[in-house]
Amino acid sequence: MLQSPDAVLNELYVRLNALEVPGLRALFWPWALLVRAVSPQAALSFDAWVAPLPSLFTEYEEVELSREVETHGLAARATSRFRIRHRQSKATLREGTNLITFTQEAGEWRIASVTWVVD
Repeated sequence: MLQSPDAVLNELYVRLNALEVPGLRALFWPWALLVRAVSPQAALSFDAWVAPLPSLFTEYEEVELSREVETHGLAARATSRFRIRHRQSKATLREGTNLITFTQEAGEWRIASVTWVVD
């Protein structure tokens, strides 16, 4: 059980880079919405979002650069700056921002939505 939005974010980047889909799924509420705010824009379910990840994250990894988290009762929001880089050479492909909302139920924090934009 993840007891803070920070703990969820830490796990998100670890599991994303490990391509651990069951572990990723556990971080999101079943109804979570993932919004791609880059062309072409789209609102995705978890399954639609995770489907192309193996082809993208075989050669690349997402590294968090900075984060800000605000908690308001049973809700929280985070701004997480990231860099996508080549796994071996560490060359930067691009940078962007994840805007993440969380909700808590029974002491457990999970992701309610993610909107990401690439610089």
